[in-house]
Amino acid sequence: MTSATVTLLGLFWAFSAPVEEDHAVAPTASDEPLLVVVERSHGATASPEAVRHAVAEELHRPVVGPGDAAGKSATQMLVVTIAPDSVGMQMRAAGDAAARRRIQPLMSGESSLRVVAWLAGNLARDQVTELMDALPAAPPVTANSPPAAPTQPPPAATELAAAVAPPAVVGAPSGEAPWRIELSVGRSKAVSAIGPLNWDTVGSTGIELLAPSRPGHWSWTVGFESVRYTPGNGIYIASGGFVRRFALVPGWLVADAVVGGGLSMMLARYPAAVQQADGSYFQYVHQEAFGPYFVGQVSGSVAFVRLHFGELVTTVRIIDSGDWGYDSWKVPLVTLSAGFRVALW
Repeated sequence: MTSATVTLLGLFWAFSAPVEEDHAVAPTASDEPLLVVVERSHGATASPEAVRHAVAEELHRPVVGPGDAAGKSATQMLVVTIAPDSVGMQMRAAGDAAARRRIQPLMSGESSLRVVAWLAGNLARDQVTELMDALPAAPPVTANSPPAAPTQPPPAATELAAAVAPPAVVGAPSGEAPWRIELSVGRSKAVSAIGPLNWDTVGSTGIELLAPSRPGHWSWTVGFESVRYTPGNGIYIASGGFVRRFALVPGWLVADAVVGGGLSMMLARYPAAVQQADGSYFQYVHQEAFGPYFVGQVSGSVAFVRLHFGELVTTVRIIDSGDWGYDSWKVPLVTLSAGFRVALW
């Protein structure tokens, strides 16, 4: 019920009551002061005076505090409980059950006072619902009567409702991740289908930059990996690819599948001998670089995403190229690694 309706009710009661000469007219509900008690929890910024001022402007009636003399004679008390993220209200009147309202979350600054005022008006106007029910019913609409025009709320009321409506909670898809950088260590092995199977592996280290990703969408990654056979001998691979993320256990585990390619170089260091004029041989350590070669890669990883500042990940990567010689496409390089992804921004 709006304040205009309350005023009309007051006029209706004033004109309906018998008028006696030399007798004062009893004050209406809008003239009686409303006692407003403000309870603030830790972190609430709105002052009690500002809250009472906002309630008074919304209800268009006097508002007093517990320290005012008029508060001792008030028959209605509004208890406002303000927290940093919510506001609750309770209207207490003599002989009536306490009516309550609560809204959450609560905006900060001046908008919070608008929420308090709106909620106080909503609560206070519900107190006259029974009086409205007692008014004569509207005449029934006949067949010849034109339909009533729909009542449109004033623009200010529409803006206020939009201002105090709690924002919709939009949760990010489980497993969504920002920019990340990954550091990993592992073991690599060239797997041959024609040679004897053995478990001799070599160490590998890698660094990788991953673009923001979320389950069911594509993103990209670039990285650099070093596979060391012996000191001075190894393969160095710069690669990139497209990443598809899948949610395994929402909020806990995700899987990333990567397909891509890159460039590799091989560094070899080995002893060599050169025959001199007198027939003797001079031995030295020869270092040589091979490449660059085009490579292809596929990989799959499982990441633990429960951490707020990054991900724990384990990865299996297969790199293959026919440019390394000796039918190397038949001997792919398989790497099993573990690493940590740190969120950048």
